[in-house]
Amino acid sequence: MLMIETSKKFDKDLKILVKNGFDLKLLYKVVGN
Repeated sequence: MLMIETSKKFDKDLKILVKNGFDLKLLYKVVGN
């Protein structure tokens, strides 16, 4: 049970990190040009 909850939280955190990373790349591209 604990593993499933931890996995869900990790998955959510990972999605947020990926989204933030994508946003940063986009921002970098805009600023770079």
